[in-house]
Amino acid sequence: MNMRTEEVVAIRVPKRLKDELKELEISPSELRAQIAKLVKQKKLKGVLDEIDRFRRKIAKSSGVTAPSAESIRWDREHGH
Repeated sequence: MNMRTEEVVAIRVPKRLKDELKELEISPSELRAQIAKLVKQKKLKGVLDEIDRFRRKIAKSSGVTAPSAESIRWDREHGH
């Protein structure tokens, strides 16, 4: 038995947008999927931003300031 809890999220949209959703046959399940995708993207961006801050902090404390792309390119060009 699936015991997930669901909540209602109500939003106001212009009538024109609502009419377009209906005309394009965009279902509520498609909207839910897009909302879930947006939440996932925002979470991922937060994690990537945190990694970038951490990387810059390490680079600053270690004296290494070359971006990783430059390091990888240098390694490839020099056969490493």
